[in-house]
Amino acid sequence: MGAVSSKGNFCGIPRVVVTGPPNAGKSSLVNRIVGRDVALVHPTAGTTRDWIEVETPICGRRVLLVDTPGEAEPFKNLLSTLKREADLLIEVVGAEQLSSQKPHKPPKHRLLVVNKADLGIRLEGVNALFVSALTGDGIEDLKEEIRARLPDASDSAGGVVEKVKALLKEAEELVEGEIELAAEVLRDAAEELAATLNANPTQGLLEQIFGRFCIGK
Repeated sequence: MGAVSSKGNFCGIPRVVVTGPPNAGKSSLVNRIVGRDVALVHPTAGTTRDWIEVETPICGRRVLLVDTPGEAEPFKNLLSTLKREADLLIEVVGAEQLSSQKPHKPPKHRLLVVNKADLGIRLEGVNALFVSALTGDGIEDLKEEIRARLPDASDSAGGVVEKVKALLKEAEELVEGEIELAAEVLRDAAEELAATLNANPTQGLLEQIFGRFCIGK
């Protein structure tokens, strides 16, 4: 695939990026959402080694759905770019991988999805949607949740400011017990604002924001 372009390319169509560890069933989930085979599926971990982007309707809204390689060191830079350019992140884990995941409430612009729900595995305290790419269970609920979280087609600068304010509030609430997650949310806020201003978030700006919440102190 070519280089990643900016958010909402193709005439403002929002980009939904599917991420997660190898063998979580990301490609199978993408195929199920789209309704046809657009991504290669194989039981061997690491089959997807590049990103695939497909335009598809979800509950009446057209989106760019992106399948990504598993979260491994060789793909670190690629995944970082794709995540930064996403309007919505779908973080997928397989049900059998769930026990190793730290339960937390993901930010609003991220959606935690547990695939392979047909295995019957559950874990209390996980704020996630349980689906099965194999059987199709939960897929319609997932589509509705994706649609509900997409930015308005006529997103204004004011809307972006409100989003940044919400991220800052969320980070402030997380600081007491989730320092690393709070720092990640703050970085997202800085990048969101910088994208609106058509600029790159400088290290100085990030340090000022992090200092406001005493990150790392």
